[in-house]
Amino acid sequence: MSGGEPGLMRWLVTGGAGFIGSHVVAGLLLRGEAVRVLDLRPTGNPACEFVPGDARDAAVAGRACAGVDVVLHHAPGLSAMLGAAVRAGVRRFVFASSCAVYGNPDRLPCDERRAPNPLSRYAADKLSDEFRCRRAAERDALETVVLRYFNVFGPRQIANGDYAAVVPGFVRALLAGRRPVLHGDGGQTRDFTPVALVVRANVAAGTAALAGRHLVSNVGTGKPTTLRELVALAGRLTGRVLEPVFAPERPGGIRHSVASTEVLREKLGVVPAEPFEGALAELVAWCRAEAGA
Repeated sequence: MSGGEPGLMRWLVTGGAGFIGSHVVAGLLLRGEAVRVLDLRPTGNPACEFVPGDARDAAVAGRACAGVDVVLHHAPGLSAMLGAAVRAGVRRFVFASSCAVYGNPDRLPCDERRAPNPLSRYAADKLSDEFRCRRAAERDALETVVLRYFNVFGPRQIANGDYAAVVPGFVRALLAGRRPVLHGDGGQTRDFTPVALVVRANVAAGTAALAGRHLVSNVGTGKPTTLRELVALAGRLTGRVLEPVFAPERPGGIRHSVASTEVLREKLGVVPAEPFEGALAELVAWCRAEAGA
């Protein structure tokens, strides 16, 4: 495996050319780790080894897992990767899940001991994959860590309408002089999580000592932000304070969501420290450069 020195851990990042995966790859390379990326498209980063292909293809997954210590899985599909990791003797498998598995919680913050209540196909699929990870830990002695991401945002993110991607969506609208659209009254809260925190959580998930073979941890700040607050701060940072347009609330939407960070802190040793305003300013700068504004 290319990159890194003998004795260093060998990491595979699936989906390493995507938004979160590319940041994780960059964070590992800064540590001097040996990194391999599995994705359909190249990363453009010569410092890491690239395996082209689909993570759902068993043969591709097998090639990607050969000689790897830790898999950080951020690509679609799970079964082929889990099977390949077991056969290759991978030590630990980290799965990117979502806070969507909690559904509409009746008590906040959301903590990992609460029974999940997925309200969408996406959330149900993530929860099913979490169970697959737990079974692999119990049956195949593969150490598995499930990371439930809360509304991650940062540079290189594509705005596509979900409650994480509303952040670049609002920023791009303001930079273009358009009033951002809020669905509902804007009082919905989300735990908007800087991607830098997600990078630290992935590194810790691959390196921390585990009490058992399976761990589930939220990855969030533990601090709620309303959509109205988000728009107001984005307006100040872009220099274009515009009143939002209020549209009908999306059916089946989650009203409030915020992470408990107890497991993240105590089991993985990660203390959320990234300031929200600073992380949003980084995203504004990236969007401004991308738009030439």
